[in-house]
Amino acid sequence: MKYELIWRSSKNNVIYSSYAKNKKDLKERLEYLVNVKGLKLNDEDRLDNIQVSKRIAKIGWLILTSKEVIKEMS
Repeated sequence: MKYELIWRSSKNNVIYSSYAKNKKDLKERLEYLVNVKGLKLNDEDRLDNIQVSKRIAKIGWLILTSKEVIKEMS
């Protein structure tokens, strides 16, 4: 399973992305971004919000809601 994390910085208005290869990696990356970088897990496309997408085989990427992300990590 592969996940993509995307967020836009309020400091410089730049869009950043990161990939997680599995659920454990996703959890570690989200914890770092929330606890160290001060970002929020949120569905909205706003500054400092993390949007998570899940790779669906041969179809593309599915954007997950905050509840779906939390469910994926548990």
